[in-house]
Amino acid sequence: MLAIMLIGISMFSASFAEGSTQASLQLRNANSENSGNQLQATLRIQNLGTQPLPISQLGIRWWLGIGSSAVFVCDWAALGTNHVTGAFTAGVPENPAAATQLLIGFSGSSLTLQPGESSGDIQVRIHRSDWAAFHPLDSFSYQTAGGDWVPAQRMVLFLQQADVPEQILSGTPPEAS
Repeated sequence: MLAIMLIGISMFSASFAEGSTQASLQLRNANSENSGNQLQATLRIQNLGTQPLPISQLGIRWWLGIGSSAVFVCDWAALGTNHVTGAFTAGVPENPAAATQLLIGFSGSSLTLQPGESSGDIQVRIHRSDWAAFHPLDSFSYQTAGGDWVPAQRMVLFLQQADVPEQILSGTPPEAS
């Protein structure tokens, strides 16, 4: 299951100083098999910087090779499932393993991750609308199961502020193949 941990969420409004915003994205893969009809994972965001991070300005990009008719489900979230959104868009068409992109976003303008805090679990799933099988290994962002927290190196955690270009905080996006 994909989950993001937010512990110690507080209410705070802040602006960002250049170079002070740092965060990591960690993944715990819940898929025990390399095939099936859904992807499940748990994610955790850690604020490594010196400034508070408003949750609503963070996002996660997850690249998939599952094609059309995908469905996003948030099963549980420490900050409330009503604060977690998911939308599918075109990814990198030249790369079949990244042809579809899931953008996970967060609402709640008063929810802030303070320096040193990590997020509470956010458990999400992805499946096809007809529940047809797909192979996770065909997706760019897939990392093998293990039960331990590992850096989500093939997903991107980003910060989006008004009138400022998107800032990648963690992870690596796919290239055209």
